[in-house]
Amino acid sequence: MHLTAITNALGYEVQLFVAGVWTTVTFSPQARTISLTGLTSGTVQQVRARAIGGSTGQSAWSMPGSKIVD
Repeated sequence: MHLTAITNALGYEVQLFVAGVWTTVTFSPQARTISLTGLTSGTVQQVRARAIGGSTGQSAWSMPGSKIVD
């Protein structure tokens, strides 16, 4: 997943959709490229992200993206 930089962001929160629930899997204080590990090969994963910080506290969640794990 590659994130576009958000002005004044303190970090980025990433969630996976697991068993019908969005679950936070990582918080990256500065990186805009985030690697997720421990995913099961051959499964489809949905991921979304948002920026934390700035004048509103956090951005809206990104549109979920889906990918089959290699």
